[in-house]
Amino acid sequence: MIEQIVREYLIANPEVLRDAFNALERREQENQARTQSETIERYADQLFRTGRHAVLGNPNGDVTIVEFFDYNCGFCRRAHADMQEIIRADSGIRWVLKEFPVLGPGSVEAAQISAQLIGHPRFAEFHNRMLSERGQVGKDRALAIARELGMDARALERDMATDGPRQVIQEAYSLANTLNLGGTPTYVIGREIVVGAVGAAQLRVKIEAMRRCGQTTC
Repeated sequence: MIEQIVREYLIANPEVLRDAFNALERREQENQARTQSETIERYADQLFRTGRHAVLGNPNGDVTIVEFFDYNCGFCRRAHADMQEIIRADSGIRWVLKEFPVLGPGSVEAAQISAQLIGHPRFAEFHNRMLSERGQVGKDRALAIARELGMDARALERDMATDGPRQVIQEAYSLANTLNLGGTPTYVIGREIVVGAVGAAQLRVKIEAMRRCGQTTC
């Protein structure tokens, strides 16, 4: 009897179901955001302050953006222009790069070489060149670019599988797994995860919010 009454009520008022589904979706999104925020705080040292990443822009900037990227990711190549635009226009940005090769062996090879160049004075040039390539990149192209920039390509090739680059890449994999990241580019700004090549304008909104109130949404 009660079931019949409920059924008839829902048929007569289907918007009740819609509102319930919307409320459930909002609650799930809020729970996910809260979990992500707590995880980012717990792993803040590895995300923002470890030595196992390259830093572009201002090393002492007041706002940090962490980017998980892959040299063979087309969206990363598109987003690279956004990064360059933001860094050129904003002297307070600290941009942290996480080597997150997810698109096959070539990506891993490129990351193994790039990881050895963390701290090198010409790292930014290498990074820009790699993300300006049109086709797939791997060991051969990465070494060629390094050689053109005056780096020791023979040593870079020799040390590709050593502990240094392995630890850089493994740390990014571990963080990505902990944060449930599946693709590139993915950004961490404050306590928020931003997925995809969202564009410079959207990133700037979040940067400005971080300065105003210490979080990406005021």
